[in-house]
Amino acid sequence: MAKKIVDKEEKTFVLSGILVFADKIIDSETAKYIKEVVRMTQVAELLLEEGRKEGLILSGKIFRVVRECSDLTNERIAEEVGCSVEEVESTRKIFDI
Repeated sequence: MAKKIVDKEEKTFVLSGILVFADKIIDSETAKYIKEVVRMTQVAELLLEEGRKEGLILSGKIFRVVRECSDLTNERIAEEVGCSVEEVESTRKIFDI
């Protein structure tokens, strides 16, 4: 349930409620498991955010190269930018370039 909530404050509130309630009825092994799940969720969020930033930077590089030299092939653009041909194709499709 907490993974589906997008707002950070709401997620924190829900997780806090779950942990407080769970603390009263579960054993220490289950509490440790819940703690790890929460920690992994936070790590996953950080990794996703980092991936989004890297994707934006890569898209910007591809966009710039295409605008500077529109006659380059996707293969040549991929070589120049240092990415896969699929990433170039995807970016060109997104930006219609």
